Amino acid sequence: MIHPPCYALIESRQQLMLLNLPVAERWLRQAQLSPSEDGLRPQPLLIPIKLTLNKTRWLPAYATSRCWSKWGWICSRIMGV
Repeated sequence: MIHPPCYALIESRQQLMLLNLPVAERWLRQAQLSPSEDGLRPQPLLIPIKLTLNKTRWLPAYATSRCWSKWGWICSRIMGV
């Protein structure tokens, strides 16, 4: 049961406990960022395959397309855009 803004009442081993949510979030982040005993493993880099831009954002992107092409990005205009 959540008690806004920052507490949760939880039951574990047939005992009630009050959990401070900001502290739990900090501990969770620390655990996620700490390397495991196996060490670090490479992760895939998530790069969007396609970006959809409206006309006001597409024009500056197209104007700088030479810069984008250095990183392998291709700016192309699709009909009707």
